[in-house]
Amino acid sequence: MAFRKGVPERQPIANSKDILRVTREWLAFFQNLFDQIAVITAGYVTGPASAVNGNIAVFDGTSGKIIKDGGPPGGVTMAQVSARAVHGI
Repeated sequence: MAFRKGVPERQPIANSKDILRVTREWLAFFQNLFDQIAVITAGYVTGPASAVNGNIAVFDGTSGKIIKDGGPPGGVTMAQVSARAVHGI
C-alpha cells in the first residue's frame, strides 16, 4: 500500500537487492515528477542566461515568451549612470 499516490511503497530494506529496488523505484518516481514539471512550465517566459541587475526586461521577437536585457531604466547608458553616480550629476 502506497502512502501517497505515485510514491513508492515504504518497506523495510533487508539487503543490497532491496536497496537497488527501492532506489530504482524512487528514481522512476522523481523522473516522472520532473517530466510533469516540464509539461506544467511549458509556455512560460524565458530569457537570457545572464542580465545586468536593475536593467529593464523587454520582449525579444513577437512570440511574447522571450525576453532580453533592455538596458538601464530611463534610456540612459551604463556610462551615463556611472558618471552620474561618480560626479553626482
